[in-house]
Amino acid sequence: MNANDPWKRLADAASQHRAEADAPAEMPFGFDTRVLARLRPPRQVAAELLGRLAFGAIPVAAALLMVCWFTVQPDAHAKLAMADPTALADEVFAEEAIEP
Repeated sequence: MNANDPWKRLADAASQHRAEADAPAEMPFGFDTRVLARLRPPRQVAAELLGRLAFGAIPVAAALLMVCWFTVQPDAHAKLAMADPTALADEVFAEEAIEP
């Protein structure tokens, strides 16, 4: 085996190192980041479920709106009201005059 092996020199150096008793202990690298990452606020399951349901209902409501829009045809009164509102009022009052 090569006497100049870097791994062997590193292992020898690590085995010879002794920690001093009065030296302060250090946190492992990234320990504080991991701890802070786990300190998330508790999940609010009901609010998340309601939010997902609301966002899921938007496409359904839009599809129902489109179906209703294309299937329901405006009747004669609506066409008449768009053309001339006074003519519609005359027609409504004329129907009331016929009925006792």
